[in-house]
Amino acid sequence: MNHRFHTRVCDLFGIRYPIVQGGMAWVSLAPLAAAVSNAGGLGVLGTSTMTPAEVRQNLDMMKDLTDKPFGVNISLISPTVEETVQIVIERKCPIVFTAAGNPKTYAKRLKQEAGCTLLHVTPSPRLAQKCLEAGVDGLVLEGWEAAGHISADEITSMALTPLVREFYDGPIIAAGGISTGRQMLAAMVLGADGIQMGTRFVAVKEGNSHPLYMELMTRQDPSYAKTAVYCKRYHPGRALKSPIVNRMVEMEMEGYSPQEIQALRGLRRAKFGCIDGDLNEGVFPAGMSSHFVKRVMTCQEVIDEIIGEAERELARVSAWMSRPTAARDAAENAQAAE
Repeated sequence: MNHRFHTRVCDLFGIRYPIVQGGMAWVSLAPLAAAVSNAGGLGVLGTSTMTPAEVRQNLDMMKDLTDKPFGVNISLISPTVEETVQIVIERKCPIVFTAAGNPKTYAKRLKQEAGCTLLHVTPSPRLAQKCLEAGVDGLVLEGWEAAGHISADEITSMALTPLVREFYDGPIIAAGGISTGRQMLAAMVLGADGIQMGTRFVAVKEGNSHPLYMELMTRQDPSYAKTAVYCKRYHPGRALKSPIVNRMVEMEMEGYSPQEIQALRGLRRAKFGCIDGDLNEGVFPAGMSSHFVKRVMTCQEVIDEIIGEAERELARVSAWMSRPTAARDAAENAQAAE
């Protein structure tokens, strides 16, 4: 057990490391979720684009692929949300994340009938308050840097976590713009008990992301501007720059109506990108931390790298803080003079 980063999120889920894999549409299937759980984190099935039959199939696969805890992410605006909730209740799934809606609608049923630990993904302190009123057991705070659908409030992870920590002392998982051990450590300093990552788990060997999606994700952009936010005036999203995303950004700048942009956006652009690898027609969701995804790795390598880096950064900061004040001041002055 890694005691340095053993937090109450580890106890809440029964996992080794406080690292949660985001429930990504099209990508978070059983092989990926099981690999994350087996590596010591919490794998999460993303059900928002699954049919009820696919939800059952992936839950069955999880039993064969891992004996470790895992979660299920339910989009509350999915057209099959009722069926998915019922399946989760029937299967007594112990950990559930709800997103994109009001958790109050299903919180009581999920907690009482499934007996699950329930968390909700929220992008603002105001909505976090409503989640707590609904009776959730913890919060995933998703900052504006995140991939996929993001909040028009544009509250960054750097601000969101401490804002909510001011009034909530329960389990907090920070999400959005986190892909490294340094960022994990920073999130914990700000008040988080763990982190959730989606972007970092796109380019992994156990996933089903199309090779082009992985190649685009790991490609380094010298401008550090790999992603763009599109449809800012209604239901904004963040993805890697691509012909479709660039065109939607241009249309908004040129004054096209939301209806015209939505017609181009369509319903399955993410599948065209994530699964089909269609560069011209697809959208490739990615967070601002995509710069730090430099190569395709296994889930175990990802988690080991993040924990190792966090350990080194914590040791570095601890050593700096433990130095005598005069020596520290002299070192800072010497650095400033260079």
